[in-house]
Amino acid sequence: MQTPKVSIIVPIYNVEKYLPACLDSLVGQTLREIEIICVDDGSPDNSVEIVQRYMQQDNRIRLVRHEQNQGLGPARNTGLKVATAPYIMFVDSDDYVDTAMAQILYDSITQKAVDVAWCYANSVDEDGVEYPNADLRIEGVLTAEQVLKDYRLYPSILPVWNKLYKRDLIRDIEQPAIVSEDQPFLAEWLCRCDKISIIDKGLYFYRNRQGTLSKPKLHTAQNWDAFFYSHALFFRNLEQGNFSEKAVQMQCRKRLFSMLWRIKMFRLIEQPTWSEQQAAIAKHLSESDIPIKPSSPCNVFLKLCFAHRWSLSVMQKWVNKLYKYSRTWIVSDSWGITLRLVTKDLLKKLILICRLVLDRIELSVVKVATCFVPKDIWLTGERNDTAQENGIYFFNYLQQFHPEIKAYYVCNQAIADKADLHGHWLKYNSLKHKIYFCAAGVYASSQYNANYPSTVFGKKHYPFPPKGFNVFLQHGITYADVSPFYGKKTSDINLFICGATPEYEAVRKDFGYGINEVGLTGFARFDGLHGYEEKRQILLMPTWRRQLAECPLSDFAQNGYYKAIKGLLTDKAVAAFLRDNNMVLKFCPHYLMNAYLPLFADVQNDVVIIANPETESVQSMLKESMVLITDVSSVQFDFAYMKKPLIYYWWDYEQIIREHLQKGYFDFETMGFGPVVREMHDLLNRLQELAHNEWKNEKTYVDKINRFFPYNDSDNCKRIYDEILKRL
Repeated sequence: MQTPKVSIIVPIYNVEKYLPACLDSLVGQTLREIEIICVDDGSPDNSVEIVQRYMQQDNRIRLVRHEQNQGLGPARNTGLKVATAPYIMFVDSDDYVDTAMAQILYDSITQKAVDVAWCYANSVDEDGVEYPNADLRIEGVLTAEQVLKDYRLYPSILPVWNKLYKRDLIRDIEQPAIVSEDQPFLAEWLCRCDKISIIDKGLYFYRNRQGTLSKPKLHTAQNWDAFFYSHALFFRNLEQGNFSEKAVQMQCRKRLFSMLWRIKMFRLIEQPTWSEQQAAIAKHLSESDIPIKPSSPCNVFLKLCFAHRWSLSVMQKWVNKLYKYSRTWIVSDSWGITLRLVTKDLLKKLILICRLVLDRIELSVVKVATCFVPKDIWLTGERNDTAQENGIYFFNYLQQFHPEIKAYYVCNQAIADKADLHGHWLKYNSLKHKIYFCAAGVYASSQYNANYPSTVFGKKHYPFPPKGFNVFLQHGITYADVSPFYGKKTSDINLFICGATPEYEAVRKDFGYGINEVGLTGFARFDGLHGYEEKRQILLMPTWRRQLAECPLSDFAQNGYYKAIKGLLTDKAVAAFLRDNNMVLKFCPHYLMNAYLPLFADVQNDVVIIANPETESVQSMLKESMVLITDVSSVQFDFAYMKKPLIYYWWDYEQIIREHLQKGYFDFETMGFGPVVREMHDLLNRLQELAHNEWKNEKTYVDKINRFFPYNDSDNCKRIYDEILKRL
């Protein structure tokens, strides 16, 4: 083994579920001259066996064992004693790191001649799914004084594991056997530091999970004793350095912010032990365990809050306000700024009260106005910016076959013009919409509560009228357990329309509705899935990924979702297959993807088309296509209804399983209407099989479709109308 440049110390205790990911990220480091010191802290599970398996494959891994559990700090101390490299890195065994982390930090600490190099951390959940951090980042070489004074470096300063240290700097610093053991350690090495290099890269992946020592599921007063004790040690050790009062006070305010963050994030006020926790916090604040100035507004407000036995609701409001104020206190602990914040909040409260009063006046006026409009009004709709699915189909049916009903479609002006509604529509959130909403006898929408009007001043949704009959037409077949959103206990749905037999049975069983509150009718838009002409066209229509919400264009271009779709659209083998079979591939992006369509501008050619949502409806594209490629989008059900072949393409299988396949009755592997593939070459093979079979669906899938859908005719709207009429 080569002489190691970096020793990576990994304390291990009861982490068999996460340890392989950690070790994989370490043995794969681009800096090969490392040693990985695994310290077994008396782990009761199979963690040691996992380390031993890795040791057989990589001689850079060493195992040191404690006979009994001593804690995270002592485990790191043991690893430090046996480390041989001139530079030290700590990694917690339930986390993992970028494979370039050791190399990047080593290059920085050696080339810039500093004592410590550190990077930033990315937060991930227990399954490794990354979620955004709100950290303010900087980069450069700073002194310890500058680090302590710069509020942007909090909370990156706090942990030991996102840093690379000179071994000589920390070799004699003991980490105590306490919770937040890194705090006193942090203060000691800062006192010894000359220069610190900070790298603006998220190279460490911190697994944020509950039930650990630092994040217990149930907080007690003892947890606060540990919290304040560790931070008290931090300030005691910080006295060894020659730091300014400004730097020390900045660290005080940061740690009090951390206290408020913990209360808010873990909803501690709702816990049964809150009264004991509050007493412990008040005690430590009075004893100045965190030595903030007595005249500081931060100190005054915190003591005022925690020294009193407020009701839980009042305490919650206080903490929320203080949390907001503390973000300002970190930057400027000024009475002038604090008083301006208080005044601003009082003014907001006054404005809110005025808005509530005006809202009540508005509601009263609208209710009086309902006395002067017809009583047999039916409102239908979808989202107010669409007219292409169940809402518009049901509205058109009422217009054609039941003109005696005063039916109106709710939408915006552009949609009304596009759909040519001939005056039988209501502009969303207009006064007429509000009056007719309160007067309507039937409200039928594909999007639950989507077109409830809102008040002018408070922007609050109108309450559903008690005499109204609420019909949920649905946007797509319900195949997952979404009862927390659409169940009887949490909604005001009077009639839940279903389009499939298993769906109807699941809604009846799991959503809490009685037999008279669920209708198995088929979807209104299914009436339009008959009498179509196909083109030699394959439709690609994946659903959205929730974690991409508000993703910047530059980041989206680096995401696996974009790369998988664009990879399929630009693949040479796919293009050759399309040309050989005289087919085109049409990509219909999810509407939330519109902002990213410029990234696909260069993919169109003679066999690849990007759909235009302004001129083409989803249903028309489904009808004219011979094959559908999707992932878990609900359009699969419309396509299957026409008994045409489809393929489920799950290029991000693990993410789909984790985030999109909620618990429910529908299993894609056994009930799906087509094969599930994970690789592009498997997708191409399936397409070739369909071409060889002249694009006909397999009997196995047709039989599944026939069992799933109870009707295949043009009477779905009629059945919905009859079901409503039965209940009025």
